[in-house]
Amino acid sequence: ENSQILLLCPPQYFSTLDYFVAKKLQDELIDLCTEPYSDKTGFCGIPPALVQRYADELQQDIFDVAESLDRERIHSLQLRGRQAVPNDFLADSCCEPVVEANYNSLFDWLISLGLPIYEKLLNKNGCTELYHMIGVTDKDLQRFGIENAKHIRLLKTAIEALHIHIEHCQYIA
Repeated sequence: ENSQILLLCPPQYFSTLDYFVAKKLQDELIDLCTEPYSDKTGFCGIPPALVQRYADELQQDIFDVAESLDRERIHSLQLRGRQAVPNDFLADSCCEPVVEANYNSLFDWLISLGLPIYEKLLNKNGCTELYHMIGVTDKDLQRFGIENAKHIRLLKTAIEALHIHIEHCQYIA
Protein backbone atom coordinates (compact mmCIF):
# COMPACT_ATOMS: atom_id res chain seq x y z
CA GLU A 1 0.00 0.00 0.00
CA ASN A 2 1.43 3.35 -0.97
CA SER A 3 1.36 5.61 2.08
CA GLN A 4 1.80 8.71 -0.03
CA ILE A 5 -1.37 10.42 -1.20
CA LEU A 6 -1.75 10.55 -4.93
CA LEU A 7 -3.57 13.40 -6.61
CA LEU A 8 -5.31 11.17 -9.13
CA CYS A 9 -7.82 13.73 -10.31
CA PRO A 10 -6.67 16.77 -12.24
CA PRO A 11 -7.12 20.01 -10.28
CA GLN A 12 -10.19 21.04 -12.30
CA TYR A 13 -12.14 18.19 -10.63
CA PHE A 14 -11.36 19.50 -7.16
CA SER A 15 -12.63 22.66 -5.56
CA THR A 16 -9.70 24.96 -4.95
CA LEU A 17 -9.81 24.14 -1.24
CA ASP A 18 -9.91 20.38 -1.90
CA TYR A 19 -6.85 20.71 -4.10
CA PHE A 20 -4.88 22.68 -1.48
CA VAL A 21 -5.91 20.31 1.32
CA ALA A 22 -4.83 17.30 -0.76
CA LYS A 23 -1.56 19.06 -1.61
CA LYS A 24 -0.84 19.83 2.07
CA LEU A 25 -1.55 16.22 3.01
CA GLN A 26 0.80 15.04 0.29
CA ASP A 27 3.53 17.52 1.27
CA GLU A 28 3.28 16.43 4.92
CA LEU A 29 3.11 12.72 3.99
CA ILE A 30 -0.17 12.30 5.86
CA ASP A 31 -2.16 9.28 4.68
CA LEU A 32 -5.78 9.66 5.76
CA CYS A 33 -6.32 5.92 5.15
CA THR A 34 -4.11 5.01 8.12
CA GLU A 35 -4.67 5.25 11.84
CA PRO A 36 -5.37 7.54 13.58
CA TYR A 37 -6.99 9.32 10.63
CA SER A 38 -9.20 6.32 9.70
CA ASP A 39 -9.71 3.14 11.65
CA LYS A 40 -9.94 -0.34 10.12
CA THR A 41 -13.72 -0.06 9.76
CA GLY A 42 -13.57 3.27 7.91
CA PHE A 43 -14.54 5.59 10.75
CA CYS A 44 -12.89 9.00 10.92
CA GLY A 45 -10.25 9.80 13.50
CA ILE A 46 -8.85 13.03 12.07
CA PRO A 47 -7.56 15.04 15.05
CA PRO A 48 -9.36 18.37 15.53
CA ALA A 49 -5.98 20.09 15.91
CA LEU A 50 -5.06 19.10 12.34
CA VAL A 51 -8.30 20.59 11.01
CA GLN A 52 -7.73 23.75 13.04
CA ARG A 53 -4.15 24.10 11.80
CA TYR A 54 -5.10 23.58 8.16
CA ALA A 55 -7.95 26.10 8.47
CA ASP A 56 -5.53 28.61 9.94
CA GLU A 57 -2.73 28.00 7.44
CA LEU A 58 -5.06 27.96 4.42
CA GLN A 59 -7.04 30.92 5.83
CA GLN A 60 -10.30 29.05 5.33
CA ASP A 61 -13.39 28.38 7.41
CA ILE A 62 -12.89 25.47 9.78
CA PHE A 63 -16.15 23.82 8.65
CA ASP A 64 -15.07 23.94 5.00
CA VAL A 65 -11.66 22.48 5.81
CA ALA A 66 -13.22 19.71 7.92
CA GLU A 67 -15.55 18.79 5.05
CA SER A 68 -12.68 18.87 2.58
CA LEU A 69 -10.48 16.63 4.75
CA ASP A 70 -13.31 14.14 5.23
CA ARG A 71 -14.05 14.13 1.48
CA GLU A 72 -10.38 13.43 0.79
CA ARG A 73 -10.33 10.67 3.43
CA ILE A 74 -13.45 9.01 1.99
CA HIS A 75 -12.16 9.33 -1.58
CA SER A 76 -8.78 7.82 -0.63
CA LEU A 77 -10.38 4.92 1.24
CA GLN A 78 -12.73 4.19 -1.67
CA LEU A 79 -9.81 4.22 -4.13
CA ARG A 80 -8.26 1.45 -2.04
CA GLY A 81 -11.52 -0.50 -2.00
CA ARG A 82 -12.10 0.14 1.68
CA GLN A 83 -15.26 1.09 3.50
CA ALA A 84 -15.56 4.77 4.39
CA VAL A 85 -17.93 6.21 6.98
CA PRO A 86 -18.51 9.97 6.62
CA ASN A 87 -17.99 12.07 9.73
CA ASP A 88 -20.77 14.64 9.89
CA PHE A 89 -19.47 15.98 13.20
CA LEU A 90 -15.79 16.55 12.45
CA ALA A 91 -16.20 20.32 12.17
CA ASP A 92 -18.17 20.46 15.43
CA SER A 93 -15.34 18.68 17.27
CA CYS A 94 -12.92 21.33 16.01
CA CYS A 95 -14.63 24.27 17.67
CA GLU A 96 -13.35 23.40 21.13
CA PRO A 97 -10.71 25.95 22.20
CA VAL A 98 -8.63 23.38 24.08
CA VAL A 99 -6.77 20.58 22.36
CA GLU A 100 -6.64 17.33 24.33
CA ALA A 101 -3.05 16.17 24.14
CA ASN A 102 -2.36 12.45 23.85
CA TYR A 103 0.63 11.57 26.03
CA ASN A 104 0.99 7.91 24.96
CA SER A 105 4.02 8.55 22.76
CA LEU A 106 5.84 11.34 20.96
CA PHE A 107 4.05 10.48 17.71
CA ASP A 108 0.60 10.37 19.37
CA TRP A 109 1.35 13.69 21.07
CA LEU A 110 2.37 15.33 17.79
CA ILE A 111 -0.75 13.97 16.06
CA SER A 112 -2.99 15.29 18.83
CA LEU A 113 -1.36 18.71 18.35
CA GLY A 114 -1.93 18.53 14.59
CA LEU A 115 1.82 18.54 13.96
CA PRO A 116 2.81 15.00 12.91
CA ILE A 117 5.04 16.55 10.25
CA TYR A 118 7.75 17.14 12.86
CA GLU A 119 8.21 13.55 14.07
CA LYS A 120 11.15 12.75 11.78
CA LEU A 121 12.76 16.14 12.39
CA LEU A 122 12.52 15.73 16.17
CA ASN A 123 13.77 12.12 15.97
CA LYS A 124 16.74 13.28 13.88
CA ASN A 125 17.58 15.77 16.64
CA GLY A 126 17.48 13.20 19.44
CA CYS A 127 13.85 13.54 20.54
CA THR A 128 12.63 9.98 20.08
CA GLU A 129 10.51 9.72 23.23
CA LEU A 130 7.97 12.14 24.65
CA TYR A 131 10.02 12.78 27.79
CA HIS A 132 12.84 14.08 25.57
CA MET A 133 10.63 17.09 24.80
CA ILE A 134 10.64 18.32 28.40
CA GLY A 135 13.90 20.24 28.09
CA VAL A 136 13.31 21.52 24.55
CA THR A 137 13.15 25.31 24.22
CA ASP A 138 11.82 27.47 21.41
CA LYS A 139 15.43 28.13 20.38
CA ASP A 140 16.00 24.36 20.19
CA LEU A 141 12.93 24.02 17.97
CA GLN A 142 14.33 26.67 15.63
CA ARG A 143 17.75 25.00 15.66
CA PHE A 144 16.05 21.69 14.78
CA GLY A 145 14.69 23.39 11.66
CA ILE A 146 11.14 24.32 12.67
CA GLU A 147 10.61 27.72 11.07
CA ASN A 148 6.87 28.35 11.37
CA ALA A 149 6.42 30.74 14.33
CA LYS A 150 2.87 29.49 15.03
CA HIS A 151 4.09 25.90 15.16
CA ILE A 152 6.89 26.90 17.55
CA ARG A 153 4.39 28.70 19.81
CA LEU A 154 2.05 25.71 19.74
CA LEU A 155 4.87 23.29 20.57
CA LYS A 156 6.18 25.59 23.32
CA THR A 157 2.71 25.75 24.90
CA ALA A 158 2.31 21.98 24.54
CA ILE A 159 5.71 21.41 26.19
CA GLU A 160 4.59 23.59 29.12
CA ALA A 161 1.41 21.48 29.38
CA LEU A 162 3.58 18.35 29.22
CA HIS A 163 5.51 19.61 32.27
CA ILE A 164 2.24 20.01 34.17
CA HIS A 165 1.04 16.57 33.06
CA ILE A 166 4.26 14.91 34.21
CA GLU A 167 4.24 16.75 37.55
CA HIS A 168 0.61 15.71 38.06
CA CYS A 169 1.43 12.07 37.26
CA GLN A 170 4.38 12.12 39.68
CA TYR A 171 2.17 13.67 42.37
CA ILE A 172 -0.41 10.90 41.96
CA ALA A 173 2.23 8.15 42.00
